[in-house]
Amino acid sequence: MRFWIDPILKWLGLTWQGSGVGRQPLSNTVTDAFAVVLGRQPLKNTVTVERPGDRFTDRLKAILLASNEEARKLHQDYVGTEHLLLSLMTEVTSVNANALKKVVGDTDRIQSELKRFLIGGPDLKVANGPLPLTPRAARAIGCAKDVARNLQSNTVDAEHLLLGLLRDTKGVPCRLFLFLGVDPEAIRSELLVALSAGRTEK
Repeated sequence: MRFWIDPILKWLGLTWQGSGVGRQPLSNTVTDAFAVVLGRQPLKNTVTVERPGDRFTDRLKAILLASNEEARKLHQDYVGTEHLLLSLMTEVTSVNANALKKVVGDTDRIQSELKRFLIGGPDLKVANGPLPLTPRAARAIGCAKDVARNLQSNTVDAEHLLLGLLRDTKGVPCRLFLFLGVDPEAIRSELLVALSAGRTEK
């Protein structure tokens, strides 16, 4: 398993502890993928985990479902924050896309770097239907709900999801942006300004 984990550990600035088959990544900032592969955390929720009163927009629902496909492309049977970010990146005209272009510049770098380091697992057959969320991905969606509530939005949308991902400073999305030399806080600020401007125009 190390042959595909080592390059990602190097990218994340992590090392290994222990020896032999019992070796595990050092630090609790291990990515969602490692948390699943190493059996550290059980997966319970799925990307359809919308409870009564959540009021997800159709756009956000489509993005959450797209994260399933991003995971399947990598032959992975779970959805982590990396898959949520990849599905968000499929939008080319949105508040998210405009904010990322303004701060990051060439947004294609985000996808290419993610796909470069998120090497697919074994060629396993992934069952149809909603895939389970990693604990970090579930928290990100929960954060999206909190963000929407704090911004006094009647619905939870894709921008709230990106802001939810940015709250986890030790998660894959934030570490990716830092690797690219981009301050996640700058993206967050740009998003908040754009969302505020949108409310004012209404």
